[in-house]
Amino acid sequence: MSDKNLEQRINNKFCVKIGKSANETSVLLTVAYGEYAMNESSVFEWHRPFKEGQEDVQDDPRSGQPKTQRRDANVGRVRTLVRSDRRLVVRVMPYTTMLKGNIRTALASKDVFTGYTSS
Repeated sequence: MSDKNLEQRINNKFCVKIGKSANETSVLLTVAYGEYAMNESSVFEWHRPFKEGQEDVQDDPRSGQPKTQRRDANVGRVRTLVRSDRRLVVRVMPYTTMLKGNIRTALASKDVFTGYTSS
């Protein structure tokens, strides 16, 4: 979450505490943040829980699998593949490793190249 989103949620919470309606809060946030202001539906979405007494401005944790996974086994598979043929195209790696994640993220990991010496 960006700092601007967090800041706007805090401001939304403040507006609830001083008795502003969701519409008034939306207008104030638009004046303050311009084109970067939360959209009106998000203002209403956060306004209600604050009005009901919620204090936390962070998102609730979500269930399910994260979009990206960085596991030692995956890093190891990519490391082995890179060491076997360093000319291998990044587009081919997901098919070769059967990883559906972002191979570029795995390649960007310093762990992939630990102990690697070019010949």
